[in-house]
Amino acid sequence: MASTLLTGLLTNSVKDADDTYKGLVQLLNGGVGIVTALYYAFVFSAMVYLIKDWTEGVSISVKESLEKAKGRFLSVVYSSILYALIIFGVLFVTLLIPAFFANSASLAASSLAFYGIILSVVLPTLFSIWFYFGIYASILEEYRGLESIARSQYLTHGLFFKVLGRYIAFPALLMIPYFFVYFTLAIP
Repeated sequence: MASTLLTGLLTNSVKDADDTYKGLVQLLNGGVGIVTALYYAFVFSAMVYLIKDWTEGVSISVKESLEKAKGRFLSVVYSSILYALIIFGVLFVTLLIPAFFANSASLAASSLAFYGIILSVVLPTLFSIWFYFGIYASILEEYRGLESIARSQYLTHGLFFKVLGRYIAFPALLMIPYFFVYFTLAIP
C-alpha cells in the first residue's frame, strides 16, 4: 500500500517535467516495485511457516518464523521468477497467434485468430494451475527452482478441476465484502 502511494506521488510530481526526470522517476518506481516484491516474498514465506507450525500444534514466534524464511528466501524468489516467466511466456506466445493473423481477411486466418484468443485464456490458466504450488513446494518441502515447479505439477496431477475451483472461488469470496463496501459507499 505504501509503495503504491509512493510511486503514485512520484509519478504525479513529474507530470509536467522534462523527459530526464520522468525517466528517473520510472527507474525509481521500478526499484520500489522490486523491493516491494522481495519484501512480499520474505513476509509470505514467514507467514507460510507460521501457519504450517500452527496447524501442527507447534508454538512458534514471529521472530523464529522470520529466521526460517530467511533460509529459504533466495529459493522462493527463484521459484517465483520461474513461475512468472512460464505464465507470462505462455501468455505472450499465445497472444502472438491472433496478432499475427489479425489483418488477414481469409476465413482460415480469422479462425486461427479466434482459436489464438481462446488459447490465450486456456493455456495460461492451465499452466498457472499446474505450477500454482511451486512456491509452497519451495518453502515447505525445500525444493529449488525447476524441482519446485515439477513438484507442483505432480501435486496437481488428477486434481486439476478441484484446484481450479479453489483458484477461482477463493478470490471470488474475498471480493464479496469488497463489492458490498464499495457499492455501499458509492451510493450518494
